[in-house]
Amino acid sequence: MLYGFMTTAALTAAAVGAGPSTTNPAAAVRADSAGPEHVTIVATDYAFQAPDSIRAGLVDLRLVNDGRQAHQAWLLRLDDGKTMQDFLDATRFEPWMVDVGGPNAVGPGSRASATLILSPGNYVVICLMLDPKGRSHLALGMKRALRVVGPAPAVAEGLPAADDTVRLTNYSFLIAHPLAAGRHRLLVRNEADQPHELTLVRLAPGKGPFDFARWSEKQADPPAGQWLGGVTGLSPGREAEAEVDLRPGHYAFLCFLPDATDGKPHFEHGMVSAFTVR
Repeated sequence: MLYGFMTTAALTAAAVGAGPSTTNPAAAVRADSAGPEHVTIVATDYAFQAPDSIRAGLVDLRLVNDGRQAHQAWLLRLDDGKTMQDFLDATRFEPWMVDVGGPNAVGPGSRASATLILSPGNYVVICLMLDPKGRSHLALGMKRALRVVGPAPAVAEGLPAADDTVRLTNYSFLIAHPLAAGRHRLLVRNEADQPHELTLVRLAPGKGPFDFARWSEKQADPPAGQWLGGVTGLSPGREAEAEVDLRPGHYAFLCFLPDATDGKPHFEHGMVSAFTVR
């Protein structure tokens, strides 16, 4: 079973197979003009509470972490004809499992949100965070099927207006403007030729992004920072928005996804951006 293989090594190879979708999210369409569908996903150790189905179009996904560990809500769209059983029967991530984004990791008692456009079909919500023993939460059963229903979005319309844009390339975060303290809506767009994510962390005093990356493997005390959300894996050409609330301090964007050529996490290829909020 796929989730039985999600060890630390398998996590490093998790997103390589997630290729472009048969639908075009860059068209930025929504089902109607009534605003986004608001959907709450509650994460515990190790399960999701969420609706069985939601309507297609513009969706605001809100992740509430009621667990004792950090969690994320990573969405995969399964190509037409594929089901949750196909996902469970797979022994690795396949090209028909497409990264469509979702709220990235937040710590216990925290929340994150991501806004994206979903076409009808079968989806899987998973968490690929690691527990202190290095086991993927997916391997511990953290998965849930989600059905997106209704007609395909037909009215061309973009995502809500964002404060700023973060472009994902191989291997950089290109931020249009310096980020100031306060609440922001960030448009995250993958302009690369392989999947990328935006993980936002607040760094502990005296710690840098690589300290946080090393700490995240085993999460021993004291922590090197805090998980603050962002957007989970996006296939090439996809985009989503994340709401963030920044206080003065030191922060970083990181991409933990594996590289298509050597399997190393993208932060080891330099996909890290440290910044200070004043």
